[in-house]
Amino acid sequence: MKLILLTFFTILTLSQTLLGQEEHWIDKELDACLSIDSNQTTYGMNQCAYEGQQKWDKELNKYYKLLMNKLDANGKTSLKESQRQWIKYRDKEFEFIQYYYLQKQGTMWTNVVAGIKYHFIRNRALELKRIHEILDY
Repeated sequence: MKLILLTFFTILTLSQTLLGQEEHWIDKELDACLSIDSNQTTYGMNQCAYEGQQKWDKELNKYYKLLMNKLDANGKTSLKESQRQWIKYRDKEFEFIQYYYLQKQGTMWTNVVAGIKYHFIRNRALELKRIHEILDY
């Protein structure tokens, strides 16, 4: 079962690379965390994913602030509203994901939820990063 969960996290991370997105340092840290023997438990894998979520959230906030410093007044208003709506969407999505997956039998589903949340935050952070890079271009 633990091998299945480790494989799940690895596939999620590799899928981003296969889709043409480079592996980010946070993804590499997640892989390293998951490869530690003591993290080959449901709790350990959840902790690795949670730490990764926190790092992605910091990355998201970093690019949000960088964008706010580059945009004009209209752009700032638009980004601010977009981010507020994304947070509402994130919260509702996480609520649904937890409701759906945590009804299933087995502790592995907590790892699935952690992985989905990790990638949800990761994707938003990378969206903001891409916008920032385009403005620099």
